[in-house]
Amino acid sequence: MATVLEQYKLRQSAWNAQSGAGKLPVNALLPMQELNYRIDVIDTFQIICKSAPVTTDGKMLSFHYQLVDAYIQLLLGERKFGSRADEAGMKRRQTAEESLQRVVKDNRKQFASFKAGAPEQYKGAICKLVNTFLPIWMQYRETYIHIQLP
Repeated sequence: MATVLEQYKLRQSAWNAQSGAGKLPVNALLPMQELNYRIDVIDTFQIICKSAPVTTDGKMLSFHYQLVDAYIQLLLGERKFGSRADEAGMKRRQTAEESLQRVVKDNRKQFASFKAGAPEQYKGAICKLVNTFLPIWMQYRETYIHIQLP
């Protein structure tokens, strides 16, 4: 079974082919932009996991986490546009955002006093954070712009 990123890249390839042939429907522009955005976010989080320091040096871990947290904060505040939503859609958006905020709050609490007992511990914790945050973030994004996958 293909990962979400692989499915996104398949859809992106199809839309790029349509665009290159001058046959991309206008109503596909917003979902295509959203798809490119999601791919970029997933790629960035992969880099965050791969670059997570393997050390117990608190200053290095703190600096890396500050970068991760700053990126997450940007994601929470940007691109709040999409398809028009009725009252039920607005409620889904609000519920999804609240879930996302809870995850961020829990992660901040965990990392506020994080001390690595072993060099690999931080990297594992950051990758766990990413693997928790991304699915909820993608569900949140779906409340704004739905992307039909292949």
